[in-house]
Amino acid sequence: MISPVNNNLTGLVFESHNDKIDLEQSLAKLSSGNKLVRTGDDTGAFTQASKLGSKNKRDLVSLQNLQNLVSYSQSQDGVLEQAGKMLHRMNEITIRALDVTATDADRENYNKEFIELAEQLDQMSTEKFGGLDLFGEGAFSQDKKDFIEALQKQWLKGAMNVIEDRFGLSPEGTDDFEIIVNENDTGSYTAFVAFAGQDVIEMQFDLPDFQSPFTAPSSDSPIYRADRVVAHEMTHAVMADVLNLNTSVDGTSGGGSANWFIEGTAEFIHGADYRVVADLGGVINLDANQNSGNDIAFNNTAAQQAKVDANGAAIINAIGNGTEGWSASPQYSAGYIATRYLHKELKDNGTSSPNGIKDMLMWMEANNKSVGGALKNFFGAHDPAKYGTVAGNTVTNKQAHDNFINDFKANGELFLRNTMDLTNTDTGAISGADADGGSVINAAEAVPNTGIGYAADATAQTQPLATTKGGNAGFTLGWEEDDSALSATVDGSGATYDLKSIYSVQIADTETYNLKSIASARATLSELTTMMTNLSTERSSVGANLSRLEKEIQNLNGKIMTGEMAVGRLKDTDIARESTKFASSQVRMQASIAILAQAKDLNVGIRDLIRGIVIGQS
Repeated sequence: MISPVNNNLTGLVFESHNDKIDLEQSLAKLSSGNKLVRTGDDTGAFTQASKLGSKNKRDLVSLQNLQNLVSYSQSQDGVLEQAGKMLHRMNEITIRALDVTATDADRENYNKEFIELAEQLDQMSTEKFGGLDLFGEGAFSQDKKDFIEALQKQWLKGAMNVIEDRFGLSPEGTDDFEIIVNENDTGSYTAFVAFAGQDVIEMQFDLPDFQSPFTAPSSDSPIYRADRVVAHEMTHAVMADVLNLNTSVDGTSGGGSANWFIEGTAEFIHGADYRVVADLGGVINLDANQNSGNDIAFNNTAAQQAKVDANGAAIINAIGNGTEGWSASPQYSAGYIATRYLHKELKDNGTSSPNGIKDMLMWMEANNKSVGGALKNFFGAHDPAKYGTVAGNTVTNKQAHDNFINDFKANGELFLRNTMDLTNTDTGAISGADADGGSVINAAEAVPNTGIGYAADATAQTQPLATTKGGNAGFTLGWEEDDSALSATVDGSGATYDLKSIYSVQIADTETYNLKSIASARATLSELTTMMTNLSTERSSVGANLSRLEKEIQNLNGKIMTGEMAVGRLKDTDIARESTKFASSQVRMQASIAILAQAKDLNVGIRDLIRGIVIGQS
């Protein structure tokens, strides 16, 4: 039997241990100021406090982002302030240069300072903040805005309607369509279409190659009209979307592209008689506005025949094998003539192709076939030796394609001489007078801008473009943004603030704007007035950015403070309460230690007594 003294001793030991734990916990909470020392202290509160704490940390980083944007905007304002001082000085010396008593030598001296200041302005426009440009390249020019509006309201839709009507093709909704208008002259193209990535078709225009004002129809040169250029490029875009590799020679990526057909159909959609005339050495008759207008023709048949005799063979042979890189104008002419030739052959000798090229393109789309495969299908019965697929004939798609090219080289000049009429005002567009016996389609009418299905939209066309096919939307359009911006995360939830772009002032054209003469000084003064107005506008934008950023910072600081208070309510220890608990635990601990010491002595004495009694009984 265990003595009651020993039971009490065990209880005192446990009690002392618990007091020690309470004392340690209170000490930990008092020393850290945190009542959630361990997860087990309050699991729910610990989890909630952890989430709030994480958000507060994200908000603090976002605050730093906003403060960096403030510094960025302040740097912009500093540079623009200096630009303003320089413009004022340039304005001053420009006024001096307008003094009729000033000599040419005086103006030359003024001009030296002016040029130096202009160069400094240009240099300031390239200033950076931490490797980031302070100023954008500039907002869209009015010409660019007008050009894009014409694309959105008329040209793209008009081109799509023409392509659908005359080729039977419309986008399937599988690709995005991005439009880019370059304000600077690239010097390499007027427009082009290319794949910019998976399922993205990109169309670019070189704006300096087009003539303003941009109203349909308009011209980009003495030859082209903008809506016709768009129709050409849209043909590429649609065919890229719906035919994939089918504009290849044999249906494989390694078989080569049928470039003559790709460019020929694009030219055929709007007509390219003007190009053939020019490449043959004829003169394009222009109207007073330098537009090709209705007069793209040789003066008479004899003049056409003479040019064909002299240069026709070279134009026809420019087609090569049909797959070479396509860039020179005679190649485009050859592709166009070959497509016209194919169109007539399809109507005259093809199988089930009363609509010529339209039937062939629709068949290629429906059957996923290449150019060579289409030629075999439509001409197999007409000329089995070249295109046949019966009686053991082993003509491949590539052989069929090459046979057509050779046939065109043999008969193309005769076709150009006797069938193509380059003396009238018809452009040679499909469904025109020359191609299909319809009404005359001149340069202004190649892509209709009026009539059912062709009227300009009252609002800009955005998405999707054109009709639906098989339940799919047409092209989803992507347009450049007129105003690029820096974006910063402004709170822990991931919300962002877009900083309006600021553009610097610069005088790049010092050949026009200088102080060498009174006339140039007057032009320069007008330009400086515009620049100072623009500068005021940009500085106002900087001020607006800074004001908005300050409010965002104030708002975010409030969120951070509120969040920290919420975390504090969950985590911060009650010092008074915990101090009392600590003192109580400490007293209990000390009492337990004292009692245990006494109990130890008492317990030893009893054991000795018991041991003695037992010995005495022995």
